[in-house]
Amino acid sequence: MKKIGGLAVLLIFLPLTFIGASAPSREDAMSAVLRCAAITDDSTRLACYDKAAGQTRSALASPEITPAPAPATMPAPAPQQAATSAAPDSDSDMDDAGHWLDRTLGTVPERAVQTSVAQFGSETLTSKFPQPIHIPGDTVNAVHAQMTRYTFAGGLITVWLDNGQVWRQVLGDEPVGYLSEPAASYAVEIRRGGAGAYVMSLSGLHRKISVLRIG
Repeated sequence: MKKIGGLAVLLIFLPLTFIGASAPSREDAMSAVLRCAAITDDSTRLACYDKAAGQTRSALASPEITPAPAPATMPAPAPQQAATSAAPDSDSDMDDAGHWLDRTLGTVPERAVQTSVAQFGSETLTSKFPQPIHIPGDTVNAVHAQMTRYTFAGGLITVWLDNGQVWRQVLGDEPVGYLSEPAASYAVEIRRGGAGAYVMSLSGLHRKISVLRIG
């Protein structure tokens, strides 16, 4: 009887253990992709993307958790207020993450080819669908410029270039935090990255920064 009882307890405990496991969130999946974009070795970066693709599929397959309803004593927002608060910020990095997931599902049309510096990275200026991977017909795969200005928000950098472009570091990338020199001291190179972002290098800064063009 003791053995049977122990087996019963084990059979009850195991389902609870599996219920406690959770799939990665959309934010976790996007962060994994952004980390891959900064890897310079091609084979290592590809392996990283293969792993991130699995995390992305798990995140998309898991049901979203419905928030608990507000207490009855709290007044519900007016319809107009609810619509306003629910509207996404089209310039937010969470939009960038969501659009990347749409891209992996094949719901985003291919961007136009980019054959000039002015067109490089321009797909995010109108559609907010980052598509930095090289496609047949692209004749420009990197831009080189001088920085004219930079700002920080939450440690994430936004840079203005002398070619007129503006690029912003994406949420989930390791924050730069600060720069020690004036903007004009930095030469900038931006290259095509992986599935979620372009890759920016600054002279004197020994790391890669995941960015999207916003201007």
